[in-house]
Amino acid sequence: MKGLAYFPVGLVVIGLCSALPAGREFATSFMQNLGGDGKDTRFSVEVAALPSSQGRTKVKVTAEGEVKVEEIEPGKSFSFKLPDSVEMKGSKKSHQTVLIEASQDVSVTSLNFKQYTADTSVVYPVKDWGTEYYIFTPIGDESDGIKEFSITNHKEPNTVEISLQGSVRFLGKYYTRGSAMTIKLEAFEAVQIQSLENLSGTKVVSRLPVAVSSGHGCVQKFTSCNHVYEQLLPVYSWGKEFIIAPLPYHNKFTNQYDSVYVQASEPTKISMSINGRVQYYTMHAGETHEIKSYWPNAIYLTSDKGVQVLFEFNGGPIDFFDRADPFLMTILPTIHFSTSYALQGQGDFYNSIIAVARNKDLADIKIDPKPKSENFDWHKVDGTDFSWAEMQYSTGATFYQISHPSSPFGVYSLGVASANGYGSPASGETAEKRDCSTMKCPEDEVCKMSRNSPICFKKPPAVKAGTCWAMGDPHYRTFDGSYYNFMGNCTYTMVKNCHAGENLPAFEVDAQNTKRTGSEVTFIGKVIIKVHGYTMALVRSEFGLVQMNYTMWNLPINLGNGKVKLSQSGLSVVVETDFGLTVQYDWKEYLVISLPGTFSGKVCGMCGNFNTKKEDDFVTSTGSQTNNVVTFGKSWKVTDGPHDSQCRDECPGNCETCENHSFLGRIKDKLFCSLLTTVMDGPLSDCNAVLDSKVLHEMCMYDVCMGEGMTNFMCDTLQVYADSCQRAGVKIYDWRHLARCPEPRCAENSHYEFCGNACPATCENPDAVKNCKENCVETCVCDEGFLLSGTACVPKAQCGCSYKGFYIEAEGSFFTDNCTEKCTCDQHTKQVKCETPGCQQGFQCKMVDQLLGCQPVSYSECNMTAGPHIETFDRYDYNFNGTCVYELAGVCVKDPSLQQFRVLVQIVDSGATLVEVNIHGSSIVITRGIKDSVLINGKNTSLPFRGNVTVRQFDDHAEIQTKFGVHVSYNWNSTVQVKVPSTYAGAMCGLCGNYNTNPKDDLRLKNGTRAVSADELGKSWRENDRSCQESATCTISGDPHYKNFKQHYFDFQGTCSYTAAKLCLQEKSHHHNFSVVVENEKWTMTDKPNLAVATLVAVEVYGHTLILRRNQLQSLMVDDILTNIPFNLNDGQVKVFQEGFAYAIVVDFGLKVTYDMIYKIEIIIPANLINKTCGLCGSYENKTNSFQLPNGKMTKDVKTFGAAWKKPTPGVVCEDGCSGDQCPKCNHAQKKIYENDCGRIRDPNGTFAACHSKLSPEYYYRDCVYDVCMSQGDRTVLCNSISAYVRDCQTLKVKLDNWRTPDFCPAQCSEHSHYSICSGACAYPCPGLTASMTCPTTCREGCTCKEGYYFNGTGCVAQKDCSCFHEGRTFKIGESIVTDNCHQRCVCTASGEVKCEDISCNATEKCRGENHILGCHPKQCRVETGGSITLFSGKTGAISVMGAYEIITHCNKSAVDWFRVVVMFQECRMSGVRSVVAIYLYFNDLSITVTDKQEIWVNGKKGTSPSRPRNDISVRSTGRAILVEQLSTFKLQFSYTKEIIVTVSDSMAANVCGACGKLLPFRDIMLFSVGTMQDHMAQFPAQDFPTCGL
Repeated sequence: MKGLAYFPVGLVVIGLCSALPAGREFATSFMQNLGGDGKDTRFSVEVAALPSSQGRTKVKVTAEGEVKVEEIEPGKSFSFKLPDSVEMKGSKKSHQTVLIEASQDVSVTSLNFKQYTADTSVVYPVKDWGTEYYIFTPIGDESDGIKEFSITNHKEPNTVEISLQGSVRFLGKYYTRGSAMTIKLEAFEAVQIQSLENLSGTKVVSRLPVAVSSGHGCVQKFTSCNHVYEQLLPVYSWGKEFIIAPLPYHNKFTNQYDSVYVQASEPTKISMSINGRVQYYTMHAGETHEIKSYWPNAIYLTSDKGVQVLFEFNGGPIDFFDRADPFLMTILPTIHFSTSYALQGQGDFYNSIIAVARNKDLADIKIDPKPKSENFDWHKVDGTDFSWAEMQYSTGATFYQISHPSSPFGVYSLGVASANGYGSPASGETAEKRDCSTMKCPEDEVCKMSRNSPICFKKPPAVKAGTCWAMGDPHYRTFDGSYYNFMGNCTYTMVKNCHAGENLPAFEVDAQNTKRTGSEVTFIGKVIIKVHGYTMALVRSEFGLVQMNYTMWNLPINLGNGKVKLSQSGLSVVVETDFGLTVQYDWKEYLVISLPGTFSGKVCGMCGNFNTKKEDDFVTSTGSQTNNVVTFGKSWKVTDGPHDSQCRDECPGNCETCENHSFLGRIKDKLFCSLLTTVMDGPLSDCNAVLDSKVLHEMCMYDVCMGEGMTNFMCDTLQVYADSCQRAGVKIYDWRHLARCPEPRCAENSHYEFCGNACPATCENPDAVKNCKENCVETCVCDEGFLLSGTACVPKAQCGCSYKGFYIEAEGSFFTDNCTEKCTCDQHTKQVKCETPGCQQGFQCKMVDQLLGCQPVSYSECNMTAGPHIETFDRYDYNFNGTCVYELAGVCVKDPSLQQFRVLVQIVDSGATLVEVNIHGSSIVITRGIKDSVLINGKNTSLPFRGNVTVRQFDDHAEIQTKFGVHVSYNWNSTVQVKVPSTYAGAMCGLCGNYNTNPKDDLRLKNGTRAVSADELGKSWRENDRSCQESATCTISGDPHYKNFKQHYFDFQGTCSYTAAKLCLQEKSHHHNFSVVVENEKWTMTDKPNLAVATLVAVEVYGHTLILRRNQLQSLMVDDILTNIPFNLNDGQVKVFQEGFAYAIVVDFGLKVTYDMIYKIEIIIPANLINKTCGLCGSYENKTNSFQLPNGKMTKDVKTFGAAWKKPTPGVVCEDGCSGDQCPKCNHAQKKIYENDCGRIRDPNGTFAACHSKLSPEYYYRDCVYDVCMSQGDRTVLCNSISAYVRDCQTLKVKLDNWRTPDFCPAQCSEHSHYSICSGACAYPCPGLTASMTCPTTCREGCTCKEGYYFNGTGCVAQKDCSCFHEGRTFKIGESIVTDNCHQRCVCTASGEVKCEDISCNATEKCRGENHILGCHPKQCRVETGGSITLFSGKTGAISVMGAYEIITHCNKSAVDWFRVVVMFQECRMSGVRSVVAIYLYFNDLSITVTDKQEIWVNGKKGTSPSRPRNDISVRSTGRAILVEQLSTFKLQFSYTKEIIVTVSDSMAANVCGACGKLLPFRDIMLFSVGTMQDHMAQFPAQDFPTCGL
C-alpha cells in the first residue's frame, strides 16, 4: 500500500462509520499489524453517539492502565488514541484488552494503523458476544502471510476450547492440525493465535461469552497487500437466508471479482442462485466455501441450518488513478433486517450504501435528506422477491436516515478512498428515534413514553422481587402471599406475562400435576418453561436432565448467548433468564418461581397477578374474580397435551373434608408433630423469616389427612424448608439426624455435603467453585480430581463436548430434526460428529414420551407376573414354580448386527425379587423394595442413570432403556416386562421364548429341543453359577435351640438380649438396614439352672422398632407403643399379621420374622441378603462349624459366641448361659420315658413320615427329648416341640394330616373357631382386613372361623363386631386411640367407621408413650446413664465436666412451695462410666438425699421407704426406682439404672428455673452443636458443692 504513505492520518480516523451495532459496554483487542513501527503508528477506537441520544453521552475508555473520559454530543463521534502497547505480538495471552463504557448507546469502530498498512473493524457490544465461533482467515496471493485470530474475555474468569484446522505454536508448544487447545483466561485477558497455515474452520468454544476477531497480516488479490481484520459473529446469531449484492468497483475490469465466504457449524445443505442458475451442495461442520462475486450479479443463498457469510472486497479501482484496498464485512441474514437505519457519511470518503428490499416495498423506502443521486437504481435478485440497489449518498460528514414505514429491509454502509476502505452492516437505529432505551433520567426518576416521546417521571415505590411456589400435594403460595390447596391433575399455567410487548418480554411457566398411583394425592410431575422462543421441560425424577427440542439434555445449558441459562445447584435445577425470571425445581415436588419487581401487575396465572394485593389473587384467565379454588385452577388449565385430555380439576370424594370440618382452622396453636417441631424449632429455628413454619404445619395436616405418608412428607418438607433457608443465607444445623431422614444418595465418585458449594465444578466450568457467589446448599459434590459431566462425576480426560450451548457427555448422542442425523460426542477430540442416516434398518424416527428417537418399527413384549406366571414374546402362557436365578430372555444367535444382552431374574414364590440385565459387559441389578437406586457393576448408583444405557425411576416401576430398542422394567415387587424390537425376531431364547411368531414352540431348552414341562424348561435356563436358595431360615426354639442360616445346630442358654441377625456394616450400601434381637429369660418351667427360653423378638427396620412379646397376644409394640394386630406400616413397608398359631412381621424387601408367642422364633432372609448377615444366626457363607464374632474372628465356644452378640440393657442382670459340663443334662432313666413321646416325630410310619425325606426329624427329636425332660414331662412343651417340626414341614409345602386329637395335644382355639391342619385365615375376612394384612399362601395349622363368623386378624367374631382398619392400624369396636403424634384421637364406631377428632397437647405436655400408650403427658427432664441430659425442650447433650449441678428449682426462693434439686455426677475410676451418684432435694424446712445405692437420707438421717417426711411430700420405691413427689408441684424418679426423670405440674410450669430449662414459652429453644450442652450446664453449678472444674 505505497499510496498510504501520502494519505493523511486524520482522514483515516474520521473515515470510520458510525452505522454499527450499538451498546453501552464494549471490549476489544488489537491483533498484530505486520507493518513497520514508526511515528505514524496509531491504534484508536472511534466512539459515535447516536443521533437519538438524549444530551451528551459520557464515554470512558480504559487501555493499558490509562483512563480517558469524554462527553460526546448526539450524532457526533470522538476518536480515542490508545497507547502503542495495546498491540498484541506473537501467539500468546495478554492483558492488553481495551474497555469502552458509555452512559447511553453508542457504536464503536477500531483502527489499526501503521505506515503502508491499516484497517478498521466493527466492535460489537458485550451483549452481542457468544460462546461458539468459527474462525475465518482470508487467503491472499502471497502464501507467506500470517493468519491470526484473537479471543477477548470479559470480567469473569473463563475457559476456552480451540479445535485447530491449522498448525500453531503457542507458548513453546507445537499444536498440529486437528489438535485441541484449552486456554484459561482471566478477567479482561485476551489471547492471540497466529499461524502460516490457513486457520479457517477452527472452532472456538468458551464457557462464558467472548469476542473473537479474525484477520490476515497482509492479504493481497488485485491491489497491494493490506492488513485486514474483522470481529466475527457468534454461531447463535447466524442465519439461513442471505441476499449478497455485488460491489461496483470491478465494473471496469470484468476478470476481477470479490469473494463471498460461507461457513457451517454442522452438516448443512446449501442452495445458491446466481444469474438464474441454481446450485446445491452440502457442507460439513467447520467447512468454509468460497463463492466469487462478479458485477453486476447478486447472489441468493439459503441453507437448512444457520451459516456465517462474510464478504471480502479484494481491492479494486476507484478511478483510473486511485485504488481501494481490501476489507471484510459481515452479510446479514434477512431475519436481521430492520425498518430504519441511521447513516453518517465520512469526510473524504466516497460514502455509498447497498440496500436490499422486497419488490413490493421499493417505492416506500425513503432517504432523508435527499442525497445528490436522484433515486435508487433497483436490480431484481433472480429467484426471489428481493431487489438490490447501490447509491453513493455523500462525500462529507453528514447524517442521513433511510427507512420504510412497515417492512424490514437491509442496508450496508460502504466507503472507499485512496489506499483505504470500510464496509459494514448499517446500524438499525433510527436517527429520529426517541424512546426510553437512550433516555437518561435522574436516579429518583424513571423514563416512560408519553405521546411517542420519552419523559422522566418520579419513580413509584419500588416493588421487591416476588416469589411464588408450589410444593407437596401441591400447595401454592402466590407472589402476593396467598396460600391455597389445589389437587387438579392437569397442566396449569403457573405464571405468564399477560402484558407482553410493554417493554417486558413474553414468557410462560406451566406445571403438570400428576396423580400419585393408588391415591388422590397429586404432585408436580413436569415444569414447562417457554421463553425467548425456547421451550424446555423439567421432568420429575429426571435428576440432572432437561427436555428440549424433543431431546433429553444434560446440564449446564446456555441458550442465546446467556439469554437463558440452566444449571444444577444443590439438589435442584435453576433456570435463569436475562430479564430476571428464575425457576427452581427439585425434580421431585418443589417449584419456585421468582420475578423482578418490574413485572408487578403484569403477570397472571396460578401465582396471581403480583400487584402486592392478596385480595385479588384469584383472577381467572378471563379476567373475572372468583373465590372458588377449583374454578380458579380450572381457568388456567393448559389443554395442548395428551395428558390433559383425560385429567380432572375437581377434587373427588372427601378431598374437601379436611377443610369442611375446620381441620385447618384449628391448628394455629398446634405443633407440626413432636419430631417436626423439634427440628423446626431446633436446627432450623432461624428459618422462619424465610418460610413461615405455620404454613408448613397446615400443609402437613392437610397432606396427612389426604393419606400422604408422614415420614416421606416430613423429610421432603424439611428438605424444602432447609434448602430455602440455605439459599437465603440463613445458617442452619444438621437436621437429618434428628429427624431420622436419610442423606441424599450421591453418584459414584461423589459425596454428600450438608453445606456444599452451590456452583459445582463441571466439565464446562471447572473453576465454578472459585467464582461462586451463591450461599452454600445441601448437595452432592464430586470427589477431588473429578468434574461433573452431566449427571456423573468423571476425570477431566473423560469430559464431553460443547454444542451450541448444550453439553454432551463423552460418547453421548442425540438426533437432529426427524432423526436425519445421529450426532455423538467423541471423547478424544471433544468434537460432536454427526452421521446419516440417524436410524438403522428396522427402526423409525418416532416420538415417545415427548422424546425423539429411533424406535423399532415393531416390537414384542414378554411379561412375568406374580405366581410366577409368564407370557412369552409369542403370547404363550404358562406357570413356573422355580426358586433359582433364571435367564428370562437373551440373544442366542451370533449376529454382529444385533447387540448381545441377557435378562436374569431371581424367583421366589411371589415372583421376581431381583432383575439383572447384562449388556456392554456391564451388569445392572434392580432389587425388590429398593426404589431410588440400582447396582451397576456392583456399585450402588442413584437414579436416574444415563450411560450406555438409561435407567429411570417412575412412580410404580424402574425401567432400563437401551439405545438399540430393548426395554426392561420391574415394579420392585414381582412383575418384570421385557420389550424387544422386531430386529430380534427369531434370535431370542430363555423363559420368554424365541420370538418367531409361533407360540407352539416357545418352551425350548438350551440345546434347542422342546421341553416336556415348564419345570424342565426352568432347569435348562437356570444359572448354574447362582444360588437356587430362595431364602435362608434361622430358627430359635425351646431351651433355646438354634438352627442357623447354614442349618448348623447348637444350643445357647443365655438369659440376656442378643442380636440374632442383622445386616453387617460393610454391606449396607445397597441393602436396607435391619436388626433382629431376641430376649431370653430363665425358664420358669424347671428349677434347674442355666436353662432359658425366648420371651421377646424385636425387629428394627426403617427407623422403627417392632416387638412381639411372649404371651402378649393380639398386639405388638411399635416404637414402645402398644398396637393391635394386624398392623401395616408406611403403606406396606412392614406388615404384621397372624399366620396360623404364630404372628409374622413381614418387610417388603423379603425379611420375615415369626413368633408363636410361646416357644419358637423363625427368621427368614431373602436370597439377596444371604451371606450379608451376622449375629447368632450366623452367615450362610460360613462353611465351618465355627462361630463368627462381631469383630470378624471365629470361635468354637458357644458361650463366648453368644456373649459377644449380647445387647446390654441398663439395670438388667442376666447371664450368658453355660458351656460343657455346666449345662444341665437329662439322666438316662428319664430320657427313655420321654423318647417314646417325642418318637412320634421320627416314626417312619407315623403322621410325619411324609416330611422325613424333605426335613430330617433327628434334631427336632433330640430337642424335644431334652426340653420335655428339663420340664419334667410337661405336655405343653412336648406339643410345642412337635408343632415346631410341623411348621417347618409346612414351610416346605409338605402336606400333613391332622396329628392332634382330643387326648393328644388338642388345639386351643378361641370362640367361634375350630382347629384345622391347614387353616384359611382369609376365607371369611372382616371388611377391610385384606388391605392391612397379607393372606398366607402357605398351609399353616391354626384356627379357622366357623360358618357365619369373620376373621378380624386375630380371632373370629360376628360381622357386627368386626374391627376397623384405618391407615394401617386396627381398632377394636369402641376403642379410642391417639394417633398422628397426638394430633388426632380416632375411635372405631359400631358401624365399622373410624371417626377422628383433632386434639393437641398443651404447652407443658409432650406427645409420648407412657405405659406403652401414646398420649399427651407432662414434659420430662431426663438424666441418663453415661452423663447425658435431655431438657424439657427436648434438646439432648453430654455433660463432660463432673460435679454438682442445680437441674431444677423454683424461681421464687420465697415461695411457700419452693424446692431445689441438685444432682452430683462422678466418673468411675475403674470403668470410666459417668453417672449420677446422689440427688439432693431441698424444700423450705426439709432435705432429702437419694444415693445411687438407693439409700434415702432425710435431714441427714437415714430413712426408709415408703415414708412421708412432710404432709405434701412422699418418698417410695416402685420396684425399679425411688420416687420423690411434692403434691401439685413436681415429681422425681431415680431408677436403679441411675436414670433421673423430673416432671412438674401445670401450675408450676411457669415458675421453674435451672439446667432443665423452661417449659414456657416453648419457642425459646437453644441451638446446640457438639459440645455446647456443657456450656449450657456450666451456667447452673451448685455453688454450695464446690467441685474442681466448675
